[in-house]
Amino acid sequence: MIGTLRIYCELLGAEELFSDPLVAFMAGFREVLEGLGWRGSLEVVLKVLLPSEGDAVDEALWDRLGGSGRQALAADRIWLWGQLVDRQRVYLNTGTHEAVFSGWRRLLAQMAAAGVVPEGLFFDLEPDRWVLEVLSDSWVRGAGEVLGEARLLSHRRSALEIGEAVRGLMAQTGVPVLAACAPLTLFGRWVPWAERVVGTPLVCEERGPIWPELTCMNYVSFGLPTLGGVGAARAWARSARIGGWVARRHVAWARAQGVVPSVICGTNCVGILGDEPSYPDAASMRGLLLATAAAKPNALEVFNLTGIVYGPGGVDAEFRVDEGRWRAWAAVLGEALTAG
Repeated sequence: MIGTLRIYCELLGAEELFSDPLVAFMAGFREVLEGLGWRGSLEVVLKVLLPSEGDAVDEALWDRLGGSGRQALAADRIWLWGQLVDRQRVYLNTGTHEAVFSGWRRLLAQMAAAGVVPEGLFFDLEPDRWVLEVLSDSWVRGAGEVLGEARLLSHRRSALEIGEAVRGLMAQTGVPVLAACAPLTLFGRWVPWAERVVGTPLVCEERGPIWPELTCMNYVSFGLPTLGGVGAARAWARSARIGGWVARRHVAWARAQGVVPSVICGTNCVGILGDEPSYPDAASMRGLLLATAAAKPNALEVFNLTGIVYGPGGVDAEFRVDEGRWRAWAAVLGEALTAG
């Protein structure tokens, strides 16, 4: 049995998440999971915007993130997922780490002033857009371009700075830290070179692994436009086999490093980019979830909450919760969690 289920919430803000329909959904969702024999930790990863210099976070957020708010949501933990306001630089990498950690320090200072204690800090490791643009033309030429001597030195320096910043936040808050990465861990002993190419440090040469818990974005759905050419049922089966292999490689690499491994399965809905290929329903992702659970990660995770509640198209204008849809998701997730 897998003890933790995490659900990522990127497109719904705190106001929507703590609305009466979503609170009722979370209570019912948990009740169904427990009825299926699962008694683990149900956790939500909530996106918040990191304040710029001089900005103040809406005080309504602090009211909702207190202990009573979490209890109302029937969640065991609410992780805060800090994103920069700049849409071109929302993720953590060697080009954004100074801005990201400055934003976190401002956010935590405002939380402390409001008397709110965070429960977990989440970091989304993804490359700068320019790196993806270079690599999209040619991985061979692109890797050569981004792996210049200056970049190698700056990556090493950034990895050290990120590691120090993470340890500082953990010491300051006393709460767990979790990071998500692209499936670079598939490269095994070549991981240090892979992370240098894309600029998302996982390991610091001087101090070892940066992240105490690392989750892998097992987003085989991104290949579905191609896989779909073989027919939906075969596409789901093929993506499950690929996803199971990704999960096993990630779990093995992380544990060898002394890092707690988790895996995100996705996507079941669009994210911040707005055009990600998605699984249409719980049944289509069942094979991927079961194959991922068989790798026995610390947590089975889903991107994202919007897909469970509303479907792959995202939130409708009236925020109507689709009970049949979320009950189907609960059944599939319960099966995977208890089998894992």
